[in-house]
Amino acid sequence: LQGYNFPVGLLPQGVLKYDLDESTGRFHAYLEGSCSFSLEGSYQLKYKSTISGIISNNRLKNLSGISVKVLFLWLNIVEVVRDEDELEFSVGIASASFPIDNFYECPQCGCGLECVNSKGRYSYVSDISRKMKSWNEVKRAEWRTIAEIAIANVVGTEIVIED
Repeated sequence: LQGYNFPVGLLPQGVLKYDLDESTGRFHAYLEGSCSFSLEGSYQLKYKSTISGIISNNRLKNLSGISVKVLFLWLNIVEVVRDEDELEFSVGIASASFPIDNFYECPQCGCGLECVNSKGRYSYVSDISRKMKSWNEVKRAEWRTIAEIAIANVVGTEIVIED
């Protein structure tokens, strides 16, 4: 990931191996098994045991094997684009951006970044992340709006989003 200008924290701990076709950018990453966790107590993420896609500088596309729960729907994350110090995650019909600082540490299956280390303390990045709670509440509102738009598209209704 770092060779393509991405932080290591896009993938959880426990990647056993990966293969990469450098001519096409096609890759597969293999985890010990499927993996799920919550970030900031609000974003539920799920990784399949095999994650694949196409990687190039600042862009992961045609992703499969990673999904995010928005309200009651699991949506596949299909693309990640780095734009300076932001990462934009796309679920196809909508996207949301997050600071790259949130991805400097690999989350752990089951507990994400909220795992207690061997010294009985939370990791440094998790401590900083907890301080960003109000910012993350804004992002949750964005994901709720994305889910509302997705649902409206599926059922063919028009929605009005009020401030």
